[in-house]
Amino acid sequence: MKYVLFFFLIIAFNFAYAGPRVNNGGGVWVCRKNDTANVVWIKSHDLFLLEMFDRLSQKFDFMKAWKIYEMQLGLISENFPSLAKMIQQYPLDLKSILRIEDISVDLIGDGGIDLRPLKSSCPDGRVGFEQVADFIAKDLLFLDSKIWHQPMMKEVDKAIIFMHEHIYYVLRKANDEESSVRTQQLVATIFADLPIDIANERVDKILQSSGHPREAGTVILFPINLNCYASVLDYKDENGHRSYSRVGEKFWSNFGEGSILTGEVSE
Repeated sequence: MKYVLFFFLIIAFNFAYAGPRVNNGGGVWVCRKNDTANVVWIKSHDLFLLEMFDRLSQKFDFMKAWKIYEMQLGLISENFPSLAKMIQQYPLDLKSILRIEDISVDLIGDGGIDLRPLKSSCPDGRVGFEQVADFIAKDLLFLDSKIWHQPMMKEVDKAIIFMHEHIYYVLRKANDEESSVRTQQLVATIFADLPIDIANERVDKILQSSGHPREAGTVILFPINLNCYASVLDYKDENGHRSYSRVGEKFWSNFGEGSILTGEVSE
């Protein structure tokens, strides 16, 4: 008895928005359990970078996101004159443009996320980068409520995303910035537990450096869902006459990059 195995790969495109886009936004690292995909922890990308080299200021404990964000705007105004001047030149009322909705936010290749949390930080799970914010064409900021309202999403991470979006908006207006790399460096410096003179020196050096171009081909304008169908056929050849009969099948839906397709083929 011979068996023939057929695989079919199905690619589905799920468009999230219509109309022109800006495609700039903040993201988070999410640890999800392998078996249930439940969220174990969430950390904003800028905070992850901050903690690689410095320490987060403890003054943010027990504070709400908007309060932290407004306090850090005041810190910029008082202590970082170069950045404060740019923010004043391109004012932004973040609350008025904010939309927190149950939407699918596209992955945006503007952040240069070459560094990622260690696998050991997510035992029995997998760490992945997930887009949580996106500025679209008419200066509206969309946040994905499915991530934003997760209990594991800390207030300081929300405040860091607010600041990321504000500073990145200013750099785009001032310099036609195409990459959020300098924004990440600025946000990490502003939220780090550093002496003001050292932080101000860093901010000036970052602003004096050249902006990073967005790498061509890294922008994903729509998410792709992959599905796979396998069918096992019983193959017979009797006197030159071939016949097939299906003896089992298996379907995998919405698997992601690096997934291993396993499971028994049911009859």
